[in-house]
Parts: sequence; C-alpha cells; structure tokens
Amino acid sequence: MNDDTEARQRAPGRTINVRVGGDTADEIELAALDAARAFFGDDRQLEVVRDYGVISTVPGGPCADKKYYAPAGIEVRTVES
Repeated sequence: MNDDTEARQRAPGRTINVRVGGDTADEIELAALDAARAFFGDDRQLEVVRDYGVISTVPGGPCADKKYYAPAGIEVRTVES
C-alpha cells in the first residue's frame, strides 16, 4: 500500500498511544482518555480506537495494583469535524 492510499483510509485527527491499567474495560478506556486529555487538553473531543489487547498484571509489574494492563498501549484519537 502506498502512502497516499494509507492516508486516505486513516481517520482524520491526531493520536497518542498510552499505556494504562484497570480492573474492567470501562476503567481502562477511561484511564486512556484521562491520559490523552492531559496531553491534548480539556477542549478536545477524544475517542478510544477499540483495537487493543490487555494482559493480566503481575506483582511488581506495571499497574500491579490493577487486574489488567495494556502493554502495547491504547490508541486515543482526537475527533475532527
């Protein structure tokens, strides 16, 4: 796929990849939105790109106080009108 085709298929907006943990899917996604909001600012509408994986946390590892962790990160995108 060439760069022109890829650019046309990707949704508009800027993205950030954040690594977060949580006990439920909702908690993980809210943590991702909070982390992205700290970067983009409060005046941006954000959405989670729902293509991510989570693993169980291990003692002493990242987000050890939570049940699950997204090691590859969760992509959050700004919504452009």
